[in-house]
Amino acid sequence: MDFPRRFRWTCGWNACCAATTGRVTGGICAVCNRAQSNTSARSRATRNNTCFITSGRRTAVLRRVMSQTVVLTRIGFPPTHCMSCQVEILFTPAEFRELPAAKLTGTTCVVFDVLRATSTFITALANGAHAIIPVATIAEALAAKQIFPDALLAGERNGLRIGASQSGGVEFDLGNSPREFLPARVAGRTIISTTTNGTRALRACAAAGRVLAGSWLNLAATCDYVIQRNIQRLLLVCAGTGEDLALEDAFAAGNFCDLLATHPRFEFSDSARVGLKLFHAASADLTTEVKSAANARRLLANAALRDDLEFCLGVNRFPIIAGMDASGKITRLSE
Repeated sequence: MDFPRRFRWTCGWNACCAATTGRVTGGICAVCNRAQSNTSARSRATRNNTCFITSGRRTAVLRRVMSQTVVLTRIGFPPTHCMSCQVEILFTPAEFRELPAAKLTGTTCVVFDVLRATSTFITALANGAHAIIPVATIAEALAAKQIFPDALLAGERNGLRIGASQSGGVEFDLGNSPREFLPARVAGRTIISTTTNGTRALRACAAAGRVLAGSWLNLAATCDYVIQRNIQRLLLVCAGTGEDLALEDAFAAGNFCDLLATHPRFEFSDSARVGLKLFHAASADLTTEVKSAANARRLLANAALRDDLEFCLGVNRFPIIAGMDASGKITRLSE
């Protein structure tokens, strides 16, 4: 398989050519199709230049080249069998609403609702919650409660905890503030959660091969998890606000792309490049830029929720990975 040129230096694929005796004919490598007109037996072998090597030297060169590749893999570079990965960002609900009809087999989705749903889910799992069950509506939350009677009900509408007047007389146990999800409250518990956008985005991704909950709280851990897996397509899904783009989600998705950019197998679509540029433009003073976003301004205007903003901006506070399984439950994944 022919890898993008910028990836060849890590994958070691030419080493395979060096190990395949008798398959270099007519000045062309039959494995990788590289012309050898500018090489000779005296040329110096490198990770990108082994096809010309005579059969008598192949074993020794392969051992040296592959040992270098193994070292690169151990320090965090992708393994030698990994293919290139296409990275896209979906910025608005209008885009992620199309996901159920899309072909998502083999796709990994990372959903960002940093103010506040995914940040709250990460906090709950870090504080010992057994699982989160995201549902789209209040009615679905009440139906799930009938199936899981010991579960806690959590959720918000317009930023505030769902009250009895909104749910037909049922007072929800928790809202959507990560600071509510303390160990004493959530350890060992299953939590049924419905939020304005975050849970909708997660459910829209249900057909994907892998669905992860992303936030600044677990950004590096989630990124490392993605890097270490052979993913062909990566969708970074911004939950947004109502039907609009949420600036903070776009910044977080761009930040994720920035971490991926040091690994050359990741190829960015135009949407991913836009996210990357947004993050770079804001990165000099990211906190101030996030505070200018509409969601952040709403939190700051409410004295009871003001501290949620600083909490959700705690980069890498919780080094955990959260994934949604086939049943729709979000649980803490092993690293």
